[in-house]
Amino acid sequence: MSYKNMDPKFKKRWLKALRTPLDEGGYRQTDGKLWNDHGDGDAFCCLGVACNLFALDGEVTWNDRFIETEGYHGGKVYPQPGGTMVSLDTMGMPPVDILGLMGMSPKAAGRVADLNDDGQDFVQIAQWIEEHL
Repeated sequence: MSYKNMDPKFKKRWLKALRTPLDEGGYRQTDGKLWNDHGDGDAFCCLGVACNLFALDGEVTWNDRFIETEGYHGGKVYPQPGGTMVSLDTMGMPPVDILGLMGMSPKAAGRVADLNDDGQDFVQIAQWIEEHL
């Protein structure tokens, strides 16, 4: 299957982040959503790692706050155009604008999300990304 090619600089950085062991500053993995707090710290799916890399660069902004009034139960929140907020612990896919920054099609993102949610670890997912995107 053919997928849109990713931005090569971002791809290299994302692969490195996915391959970094947890005990060396890597990411804790979760499934079913971009981000989760299991009570012992942040956990991200593979696409959540990509989103967080953009946040670290200042290209997108996560708001770590509790937003009771908008019906969210807290955690990492992504401001959308028009002032709405999307809670990352309820999203399984990155917003379209972040996919655009990644140079990734929604179809490719869906495939990567499936790998994550089907139990592949970050190293296995990184290998697939390296071969197919």
